[in-house]
Amino acid sequence: MKRFPVITAAAAAAGFFLGILIPELIHMGGGSYAGLVSVYGLREFETERLDILSLLPYVAGVRLRTILFLWMSCYTPPGLFLHMAYLFWICLLSGILLSVFVLRQGYMGFLLFLCCLLPQWMLYLSAFARELRFLRKKRQLSYGSGPPSVRPMRLADWKELAGMLLLMAAGSAVEAGVGLKVFQIFLQYL
Repeated sequence: MKRFPVITAAAAAAGFFLGILIPELIHMGGGSYAGLVSVYGLREFETERLDILSLLPYVAGVRLRTILFLWMSCYTPPGLFLHMAYLFWICLLSGILLSVFVLRQGYMGFLLFLCCLLPQWMLYLSAFARELRFLRKKRQLSYGSGPPSVRPMRLADWKELAGMLLLMAAGSAVEAGVGLKVFQIFLQYL
Protein backbone atom coordinates (compact mmCIF):
# COMPACT_ATOMS: atom_id res chain seq x y z
CA MET A 1 0.00 0.00 0.00
CA LYS A 2 3.01 2.26 -0.34
CA ARG A 3 1.72 3.28 -3.77
CA PHE A 4 -1.66 4.44 -2.45
CA PRO A 5 -0.82 8.19 -2.34
CA VAL A 6 0.71 7.97 -5.82
CA ILE A 7 -2.34 6.21 -7.26
CA THR A 8 -4.64 8.74 -5.59
CA ALA A 9 -2.68 11.74 -6.89
CA ALA A 10 -2.48 10.23 -10.38
CA ALA A 11 -6.24 9.61 -10.54
CA ALA A 12 -7.00 13.15 -9.36
CA ALA A 13 -4.48 14.85 -11.67
CA ALA A 14 -5.47 12.78 -14.71
CA GLY A 15 -9.15 13.53 -14.19
CA PHE A 16 -8.63 17.25 -13.61
CA PHE A 17 -6.30 17.82 -16.56
CA LEU A 18 -8.43 15.74 -18.91
CA GLY A 19 -11.44 17.74 -17.75
CA ILE A 20 -9.64 20.99 -18.56
CA LEU A 21 -8.82 19.69 -22.06
CA ILE A 22 -12.28 18.37 -22.96
CA PRO A 23 -13.94 21.77 -23.69
CA GLU A 24 -11.10 22.67 -26.02
CA LEU A 25 -11.11 19.26 -27.68
CA ILE A 26 -14.80 19.58 -28.54
CA HIS A 27 -14.36 23.19 -29.64
CA MET A 28 -16.22 25.00 -26.87
CA GLY A 29 -13.82 27.92 -27.08
CA GLY A 30 -16.27 30.03 -29.08
CA GLY A 31 -18.86 29.91 -26.34
CA SER A 32 -21.50 28.41 -28.63
CA TYR A 33 -22.81 25.86 -26.18
CA ALA A 34 -26.00 25.58 -24.19
CA GLY A 35 -26.81 24.50 -20.69
CA LEU A 36 -26.21 26.02 -17.30
CA VAL A 37 -23.10 27.89 -18.39
CA SER A 38 -24.73 29.57 -21.37
CA VAL A 39 -25.76 33.19 -20.89
CA TYR A 40 -29.43 32.17 -21.00
CA GLY A 41 -28.93 29.33 -18.54
CA LEU A 42 -27.05 31.51 -16.07
CA ARG A 43 -29.67 34.28 -16.24
CA GLU A 44 -32.48 31.78 -15.71
CA PHE A 45 -30.71 30.27 -12.70
CA GLU A 46 -29.99 33.73 -11.30
CA THR A 47 -33.70 34.54 -11.03
CA GLU A 48 -34.88 31.03 -10.07
CA ARG A 49 -36.52 30.75 -6.66
CA LEU A 50 -34.85 27.94 -4.74
CA ASP A 51 -37.01 25.60 -2.68
CA ILE A 52 -34.55 24.31 -0.10
CA LEU A 53 -36.99 21.81 1.40
CA SER A 54 -37.37 20.13 -2.01
CA LEU A 55 -33.67 20.29 -2.87
CA LEU A 56 -32.32 18.97 0.44
CA PRO A 57 -33.73 15.41 0.27
CA TYR A 58 -32.57 15.02 -3.32
CA VAL A 59 -29.04 16.34 -2.70
CA ALA A 60 -28.69 14.42 0.57
CA GLY A 61 -29.94 11.21 -1.06
CA VAL A 62 -27.39 11.40 -3.87
CA ARG A 63 -24.47 12.31 -1.61
CA LEU A 64 -25.27 9.83 1.17
CA ARG A 65 -25.82 6.93 -1.23
CA THR A 66 -22.47 7.64 -2.87
CA ILE A 67 -20.47 7.69 0.36
CA LEU A 68 -22.32 4.63 1.67
CA PHE A 69 -21.55 2.73 -1.54
CA LEU A 70 -17.88 3.71 -1.35
CA TRP A 71 -17.72 2.71 2.31
CA MET A 72 -19.19 -0.71 1.55
CA SER A 73 -16.75 -1.17 -1.33
CA CYS A 74 -13.84 -0.90 1.15
CA TYR A 75 -14.67 -4.48 2.14
CA THR A 76 -14.49 -5.79 -1.43
CA PRO A 77 -11.58 -6.47 -3.82
CA PRO A 78 -12.59 -3.76 -6.37
CA GLY A 79 -12.82 -1.12 -3.61
CA LEU A 80 -9.60 0.62 -4.62
CA PHE A 81 -10.67 0.74 -8.27
CA LEU A 82 -14.11 2.14 -7.36
CA HIS A 83 -12.61 4.86 -5.16
CA MET A 84 -10.08 5.87 -7.82
CA ALA A 85 -12.77 5.86 -10.52
CA TYR A 86 -14.94 8.13 -8.37
CA LEU A 87 -12.01 10.44 -7.64
CA PHE A 88 -11.16 10.55 -11.36
CA TRP A 89 -14.81 11.34 -12.20
CA ILE A 90 -15.12 14.16 -9.64
CA CYS A 91 -11.82 15.71 -10.77
CA LEU A 92 -12.83 15.35 -14.44
CA LEU A 93 -16.10 17.20 -13.80
CA SER A 94 -14.27 19.87 -11.80
CA GLY A 95 -11.80 20.39 -14.65
CA ILE A 96 -14.61 20.69 -17.20
CA LEU A 97 -16.49 23.16 -15.02
CA LEU A 98 -13.41 25.29 -14.39
CA SER A 99 -12.45 25.28 -18.06
CA VAL A 100 -15.92 26.19 -19.29
CA PHE A 101 -16.34 28.96 -16.72
CA VAL A 102 -12.94 30.46 -17.57
CA LEU A 103 -13.68 30.24 -21.31
CA ARG A 104 -17.02 31.92 -20.76
CA GLN A 105 -16.23 34.53 -18.10
CA GLY A 106 -12.44 35.00 -18.20
CA TYR A 107 -10.77 35.43 -14.83
CA MET A 108 -14.21 35.87 -13.22
CA GLY A 109 -14.88 32.28 -14.27
CA PHE A 110 -12.40 31.14 -11.63
CA LEU A 111 -14.41 32.96 -8.96
CA LEU A 112 -17.59 31.45 -10.38
CA PHE A 113 -15.97 28.02 -10.10
CA LEU A 114 -15.10 28.68 -6.45
CA CYS A 115 -18.68 29.76 -5.80
CA CYS A 116 -19.84 26.39 -7.14
CA LEU A 117 -17.54 24.52 -4.78
CA LEU A 118 -17.52 26.52 -1.59
CA PRO A 119 -18.52 26.00 1.16
CA GLN A 120 -20.10 22.55 0.70
CA TRP A 121 -17.14 20.88 -0.98
CA MET A 122 -14.95 21.50 2.05
CA LEU A 123 -17.27 19.13 3.92
CA TYR A 124 -17.53 16.68 1.02
CA LEU A 125 -13.76 16.55 0.56
CA SER A 126 -13.28 16.01 4.29
CA ALA A 127 -15.66 13.04 4.12
CA PHE A 128 -13.94 11.65 1.05
CA ALA A 129 -10.50 12.04 2.67
CA ARG A 130 -11.78 10.08 5.66
CA GLU A 131 -13.15 7.50 3.23
CA LEU A 132 -9.74 7.16 1.55
CA ARG A 133 -8.01 6.75 4.93
CA PHE A 134 -10.58 4.10 5.86
CA LEU A 135 -9.97 2.29 2.56
CA ARG A 136 -6.23 2.40 3.07
CA LYS A 137 -6.56 1.02 6.60
CA LYS A 138 -8.84 -1.80 5.39
CA ARG A 139 -6.47 -2.68 2.56
CA GLN A 140 -3.48 -2.75 4.91
CA LEU A 141 -5.35 -5.08 7.24
CA SER A 142 -6.30 -7.41 4.40
CA TYR A 143 -2.68 -7.56 3.18
CA GLY A 144 -1.30 -8.32 6.65
CA SER A 145 -0.03 -11.72 7.59
CA GLY A 146 -1.65 -14.60 5.76
CA PRO A 147 -4.24 -14.56 3.00
CA PRO A 148 -6.86 -11.78 2.89
CA SER A 149 -9.89 -12.71 4.90
CA VAL A 150 -13.27 -11.29 5.68
CA ARG A 151 -12.95 -9.32 8.88
CA PRO A 152 -15.98 -8.61 11.03
CA MET A 153 -17.01 -5.00 11.32
CA ARG A 154 -15.88 -3.36 14.52
CA LEU A 155 -17.26 -0.45 16.47
CA ALA A 156 -14.52 1.77 15.00
CA ASP A 157 -15.84 0.99 11.49
CA TRP A 158 -19.32 2.12 12.48
CA LYS A 159 -17.91 5.30 14.03
CA GLU A 160 -16.06 6.08 10.80
CA LEU A 161 -19.24 5.56 8.82
CA ALA A 162 -21.22 7.79 11.17
CA GLY A 163 -18.59 10.54 10.86
CA MET A 164 -18.58 10.34 7.07
CA LEU A 165 -22.38 10.35 6.88
CA LEU A 166 -22.54 13.32 9.23
CA LEU A 167 -20.08 15.29 7.10
CA MET A 168 -22.00 14.43 3.93
CA ALA A 169 -25.35 15.36 5.51
CA ALA A 170 -23.90 18.69 6.68
CA GLY A 171 -22.46 19.27 3.19
CA SER A 172 -25.84 18.52 1.63
CA ALA A 173 -27.58 20.98 3.93
CA VAL A 174 -24.99 23.66 3.16
CA GLU A 175 -25.21 22.94 -0.58
CA ALA A 176 -28.99 23.14 -0.69
CA GLY A 177 -29.19 26.15 1.60
CA VAL A 178 -26.10 28.29 1.25
CA GLY A 179 -24.12 27.05 -1.76
CA LEU A 180 -26.76 27.64 -4.41
CA LYS A 181 -27.75 31.00 -2.93
CA VAL A 182 -24.09 32.17 -2.96
CA PHE A 183 -23.91 31.09 -6.61
CA GLN A 184 -27.05 33.09 -7.43
CA ILE A 185 -25.74 36.18 -5.64
CA PHE A 186 -22.41 35.95 -7.47
CA LEU A 187 -24.21 35.70 -10.82
CA GLN A 188 -25.82 39.08 -10.20
CA TYR A 189 -22.36 40.70 -10.26
CA LEU A 190 -21.12 39.04 -13.47
